[in-house]
Amino acid sequence: MDFLQECQEYFGTKNLYEILEISKTANENEIKSAYRKKSLKVHPDRVQAASQKESAKRAFQILTKVHCVLSNDEYRKVYDESGMIITDENSFTDLSTFDEFMNYWRTLFPRIDAKKLDDFEQNYVGSSEEEKDLKNLYVKFEGDLNMIYEYFYFYDEDRVTGMLNKLIDMNEIPAFDSFVNEPKSKKNKRIKRIQKESLSAKKESEKQQNNDGDSDLIMAIQKRNTSKENGFNSLIKNLEAKYATSGSKNKEILLEISNGQSIKEGVMFYKFNESGYKQRWFRLCSNILFVYHTDMNPTNHHHHHGQNRMMKPSFAFLMENFHIHIDSNMPNKFSFYFLAEPDVNYCFFCLNSRQTNEWLELLKQLSYRKQRVYLNQLRLQLKTITGIDPLESTPWSNKS
Repeated sequence: MDFLQECQEYFGTKNLYEILEISKTANENEIKSAYRKKSLKVHPDRVQAASQKESAKRAFQILTKVHCVLSNDEYRKVYDESGMIITDENSFTDLSTFDEFMNYWRTLFPRIDAKKLDDFEQNYVGSSEEEKDLKNLYVKFEGDLNMIYEYFYFYDEDRVTGMLNKLIDMNEIPAFDSFVNEPKSKKNKRIKRIQKESLSAKKESEKQQNNDGDSDLIMAIQKRNTSKENGFNSLIKNLEAKYATSGSKNKEILLEISNGQSIKEGVMFYKFNESGYKQRWFRLCSNILFVYHTDMNPTNHHHHHGQNRMMKPSFAFLMENFHIHIDSNMPNKFSFYFLAEPDVNYCFFCLNSRQTNEWLELLKQLSYRKQRVYLNQLRLQLKTITGIDPLESTPWSNKS
């Protein structure tokens, strides 16, 4: 699912500023403060119901992604101007497990504990903020208490229904039929579910009391690093299959090409199909477009390490038989697909028109359409000079 669609699903809006409940002009400190306040609301440790744990974890991850975008001047500017979400590997796109999102949170704020959550609950319950949240949920779900239970913090059946009845009497919210005439069977079923999940949460809390998840985080990071290594190995295997060359020799040649003279290199934002944009360093060497994580900028690596500069790209595109599409609605955005896989679209986004035009000009020269035009021009030139069509004089032509 697209990130902004997830924002809509979990927070009821695709507007990142509305999620944090801040203005578009909010400064860095206001963004950080709003993120902390909101993260305490959705923090999974405050959820008692087992059925809500996964939902709370996902909401927490999405909220962290929102902070990643708005706390980065470059990404925030692109979002403000275009509504697009772009990030690099050092922000949320490198956070693949819940523990890694927690680690990001802890770099900004002191590690959360039971006391902090208790303090937050005491300040939140009975506050005007809680009342506002309840009113919004009540209107959003048209009085359906089953849905309100799923999203309301520190849900208590008697307290919540009492608050809603009071708000209805004060004409602050409408008297939805699903609330005022809720079937008794539906209410009893919900209460049984709450009791069951509360007991389950208590047992799980006792089980996990001494588990801080640090070992899981280490394993997740190791697994991610392994997958990055496999990305380049997969590239080698694909090219070996194409050209039937020796594995070790082919790997050496590709590494040499990737670290040799480039036609062009620089940063672009990249995604394929429905994934989110990621910042990458690209090097076009011959007809191979090598891709590096931005913290592995090969130019910097060459500078600092002299001759020992064999950097492994994360992956690469063999620029043969592909078609380029230019987005007329966004001048700095373009994409291409390979004729062998027309359903897979690779999208690119540059921060200025000069960079966009430079990349497009070079890629067009490598594209299938450009090569075909060039070969036809060459064919006509040879025929004009020699009087013979070079394609008609080949051994496989119909003529003798």
